[in-house]
Amino acid sequence: MALLTILYKERNKWIQLADLAAVIGVTRKTVRSYILSIQEKFGDHARFYFNGSMVYVQFHPNFGLISMKKLLIREFLLYKILVNSFFEPETKKAELAFELGFSETSIYRHAQNFNELLDSAYELEFSYSDFQLLGEEDEIRKFYVNMFKETMVFPGEWPFEGYVC
Repeated sequence: MALLTILYKERNKWIQLADLAAVIGVTRKTVRSYILSIQEKFGDHARFYFNGSMVYVQFHPNFGLISMKKLLIREFLLYKILVNSFFEPETKKAELAFELGFSETSIYRHAQNFNELLDSAYELEFSYSDFQLLGEEDEIRKFYVNMFKETMVFPGEWPFEGYVC
């Protein structure tokens, strides 16, 4: 996230890869690798130019830092687990692990870590065995409405046709 923030704040300027590396605490080669990954994910929303040891990023005028972070959140394994458990609750954990390219152990670990985070904000628990959120219906609805609202980049992305939050 730090690299995304810097690239966005320094948009439309040439930036030394060595300076980026020093700020985020990695090597120039690693920074270049990270930028290439960002370019792959956000190529529709930004143009990236490299000149030797420098990078220049030009973002689409209607695409900001918050939109970038929302799209990045959608790439997280936990987000994908939650979306799957909401839309396809009958999916087997082994199938999901295969589909996402992670082990069942990774999915279990993410579910356990998620439960620790849930305690502070919601009275819910993610059941790995049932592969769903457990708790009062209103609390589950509130969680999912907030999750989908917070990860929508554009208003037309609401996943429930005919329903307004």
